[in-house]
Amino acid sequence: MRVLIISCVYPPEPVVSAQTSADLARALAERGHAVTVVTTFPNRPAGEVYPGYSRRLFRRMPSASGVAVLRCFALLSPRSRLLSRLLENLSFGVTGCIAVLLQPRPDVIYANTWPIIATGLLCLAARLRRIPVVVSLQDVYPESLVVQGRLRPEGRVARLLRRMDTAIAHSAAALVAISPSFAALYQATRHVAPKKVAVIPNWIDGRTIDPDDARAATVRGEFGIPADARLVVYGGNVGVAAGVETLIDAFHLLAADHLHLLIAGEGSQLDDCRQRAREQAAGAVSFCTPWLTADTSRVLGAADLLVLPTRGRQSLASVPSKLISYMLAARPIIALADRESDLARVVQLSDCGWVVPPDLPAALAERLRTVTALPAQELARRGQAGRAYALGHFVSDICLPMAIRVVEESPDRLDQIVAVHLDAFPGFFMTQLGRRFLRAYYRCVVQYEGGILLTEDRAGECIGFVAGFMEPAGFYRALRRRRLRLAFAAGAGLVTRPWMIGTLLADYGRAGGAARQPAGPRTAELSSLGVKPTAAGGGLGSRLARGFIEAAGALGAEQVRLTTDTHGNDSVNAFYQRLGFTLVRNLEARRGRWLNEYEFRIRKD
Repeated sequence: MRVLIISCVYPPEPVVSAQTSADLARALAERGHAVTVVTTFPNRPAGEVYPGYSRRLFRRMPSASGVAVLRCFALLSPRSRLLSRLLENLSFGVTGCIAVLLQPRPDVIYANTWPIIATGLLCLAARLRRIPVVVSLQDVYPESLVVQGRLRPEGRVARLLRRMDTAIAHSAAALVAISPSFAALYQATRHVAPKKVAVIPNWIDGRTIDPDDARAATVRGEFGIPADARLVVYGGNVGVAAGVETLIDAFHLLAADHLHLLIAGEGSQLDDCRQRAREQAAGAVSFCTPWLTADTSRVLGAADLLVLPTRGRQSLASVPSKLISYMLAARPIIALADRESDLARVVQLSDCGWVVPPDLPAALAERLRTVTALPAQELARRGQAGRAYALGHFVSDICLPMAIRVVEESPDRLDQIVAVHLDAFPGFFMTQLGRRFLRAYYRCVVQYEGGILLTEDRAGECIGFVAGFMEPAGFYRALRRRRLRLAFAAGAGLVTRPWMIGTLLADYGRAGGAARQPAGPRTAELSSLGVKPTAAGGGLGSRLARGFIEAAGALGAEQVRLTTDTHGNDSVNAFYQRLGFTLVRNLEARRGRWLNEYEFRIRKD
């Protein structure tokens, strides 16, 4: 399989989302896929191109670990201003879009880039080439701009961006949300089907943060921090959304409490924060910049307490990736966040620290006083609880396999499924309607909220499939709403076989009757099961049928129903009976064609 990864940041940049893209690229390459990464020239977090790189329109870099890297021109944004970020987003969107159009056609694109504009241009290019796209949701826009006060909630720009983001979400083959609240928001406000959204947190390699008290002790000496002072550390981007200013203001109120703040990192607000510290908390605040990736464990491990601020309601629209490093450092955490946010939820669920409302220096100062007065054993217990939680939820061993599965399952398999259908059901009515009709029909199954479509592969090729749906009446209603599209897709078959028009109208009427059936037990309908003739006889059909029953049961079905021809079909009838299906009735579908209707009751343990 050919995979194209679009990533706005990529190593050597020390950003978690860059590392997740690199991990995914390497893992896919190790599984035998041809992987190309399209990215910018490294410039994060300072917004300056790294030494050894010079910006060009396109530059193909030497591949590593079987991954080809194509770096594209993008404008830089050394200051976090709306216009400069917009131009950065747009410029990479344009060059990334060109790269997509010029690359050999991939089977799937994984997009981990700036939202709406860059992602929208990418999705447009992918649509032109009929390439499925998996979109990673790192932030929610325009909601993130609204909570930063940069847009009015119901202003024209916010409404336009929301409509654009909705269109992107619906065009994507799958969405990867980094938190449950992101997934819920897209389902509620963008009306995305739940099965289309996978919740996969950002991750890091758990081995990169290894608490070491001996190495951590050297940090105090480097910055002249008294040995008896309680050390509070912030490590991360010093940007607009971070709210680091609140920390400095809190330490202005803690001048007599023998606490020291170390701010590690750089970003657009670094100079302003240095000036603020000189004016308000001289001697109580130090800065570690640049903060090298290799020093992460040492700096975070030096802390008695880690503090993670956010500004305003920003925590509702993003999840700071630095939280993972904090938790793995095995130090207790004070988070400045909205109590309804995922950040607050993780801190409380893991019992690794405390949550304080953002932008309130006095409340933070009071919390710092009470927490730093706690016994060392309690602080250590909280730190270890956070590390244990992170190792179980936010490391590559846990999250990377889930991301691989989403990417590998996203390529459009409909053409292969149609090919199996044509081989498995020669001469059948739907087969005679042609490839375009079959593709349109199976796309209806995929897009229906309760649709079930399972496949089995051999050497990367589909050799069998099973299709069906929950709540058949709802599916047939959806099918009738698409009647014009399906009729158009069947056009070629009907032109060459006009006698099938009567049969098609009869089936259309039957679907209408099924759509009006009253609700009964939660039912799934197995509509078709096809196996390539060359793959028959190895138990593949049984595995697919059982897989369908299991999938239907997971969706809440109490029974599975299907119909198959009564006459001249002994082997298929015997097949379903061996699987435990019970004959319910015999009915005449249309003149001269009789069907057996079977039922399988799903046991609930």
